[in-house]
Amino acid sequence: MKIHQRLQSLLLEAGLSETDNLVYIELLKRPAETPFDLVKRTGLPKTTVYRSIDHLSHLKMVARNQSGMLTALSPKNLVAEIQKSRRHLGK
Repeated sequence: MKIHQRLQSLLLEAGLSETDNLVYIELLKRPAETPFDLVKRTGLPKTTVYRSIDHLSHLKMVARNQSGMLTALSPKNLVAEIQKSRRHLGK
């Protein structure tokens, strides 16, 4: 199984949507200068890509650098967010 396919499977198991998964994997392959770059590369509607970027940013899986370029961060951030949520729910 290819590494991207394995990662996709793990991200889906972690609760990411197909759309978030697609956007994240695409950013792992190559950062994007703008969200519109991702629209062109994924073929998804603009609003869908923006929502996905917002969601992935909230999970600390995507960030913008000082020049505005979008980059994928480590999937470890997702694991940390899931653990944080579980601890919060347990209180």
